[in-house]
Amino acid sequence: MNGTLDHPDQPDLDAIKMFVGQVPRTWSEKDLRELFEQYGAVYEINVLRDRSQNPPQSKGCCFVTFYTRKAALEAQNALHNMKVLPGKCTENDIRVMFSSFGQIEECRILRGPDGLSRGRYSFS
Repeated sequence: MNGTLDHPDQPDLDAIKMFVGQVPRTWSEKDLRELFEQYGAVYEINVLRDRSQNPPQSKGCCFVTFYTRKAALEAQNALHNMKVLPGKCTENDIRVMFSSFGQIEECRILRGPDGLSRGRYSFS
């Protein structure tokens, strides 16, 4: 599905720009588009990158804007806490992701018996 063919202009006025975390750092915009276009036409994907790296590296998160609010809500309902994307994130990565929302007192990544991240975290 190609958003530019279905929607030649801009997203609907009530469109949602969604924040998506736990994105594998190796995924490209193309990989993300393939995942999200299952739920509707995607207007834009912005992968957050660490510009201090050369070349800039993904921070493991992105913003996705669908053309319609309905498509964004369908993707959110289908993927939120139901699809855990592979990838590794440190406590510091989590702190960086959420620091703009206020002071983080505690941050913990939930790990399995093998010590590897389970793709879940908690913080307060």
